[in-house]
Amino acid sequence: MIRFNHERACFIGRRISMLKHVIEILRRADPQFKAVESLLSSRGVNEASILIIANSLISYQLSVKGEEYWTMFSRYFSDKGRRVSLNEFASFMGLSGNTRLLDQKKQRLARFLSSSIVRELSDNGLKYCIDLLELNRQLSRLYGDNYSKTVVFAVKMYSYLCEASGVKPLTAGIKPPLDMRNALFLLSSCIVEGCGADTECIGKIMSGGHRNEAVNALLKVCECGGLNCIELDVFTWLVTGVLRDAGFDVYWSSRFIKEKYGVEIPVDTLQEISLCAKS
Repeated sequence: MIRFNHERACFIGRRISMLKHVIEILRRADPQFKAVESLLSSRGVNEASILIIANSLISYQLSVKGEEYWTMFSRYFSDKGRRVSLNEFASFMGLSGNTRLLDQKKQRLARFLSSSIVRELSDNGLKYCIDLLELNRQLSRLYGDNYSKTVVFAVKMYSYLCEASGVKPLTAGIKPPLDMRNALFLLSSCIVEGCGADTECIGKIMSGGHRNEAVNALLKVCECGGLNCIELDVFTWLVTGVLRDAGFDVYWSSRFIKEKYGVEIPVDTLQEISLCAKS
């Protein structure tokens, strides 16, 4: 039986809180942040804001890693000759292999691109930096879902745009996206009990029956660590991704993170995050 251990979530949150200075460096080193910077430089803040949110809303069921996908996206749309349109997005999805659930993704894009949000961002791409929660509300209303991991991810990526533009976004109240890496983080760090850290268990954690419990467990990590949940997601996205790719070899992961991102994450912290990875 799957259980969520909030005491363990608090413990993990406190461990991660000691790395807040590291998280800031990781954010700027995130390939997704660099993709945002590239789009901002080539397209300007208004067009970049629309492109970034639109792509976030279809960034699921990808055939490549998210880091690779966003790098391809920034290269494709850095060409100023490419229009911000459904047809251009469809062309990119074909080239990038983002073709699973293609009709669904096109419908999501069409709904966003015809929305009042896009019209507002066309005039002021930084409009929602002062209230990310309002952007979250409007996108949630657009898709009729009180909690959507793609909507929360879109808000996170938009916050990257704000920061890359020199504006500190207000992140209070934003929930973490329950994607595969955050689900794996909950499992591998023993916050979830009664299930291994394999693909089947990840699916169970992300399913409707456990989704709210999983999001609440992530919120508990944020609360006990004194983190906003975008900060937590920066950490889990990059660090859990490295651990996963390394088969949870904490020593190799520690060296790799230092070489690639220029920061040190204590091996004992990586061990705590990996404690239940192979159970």
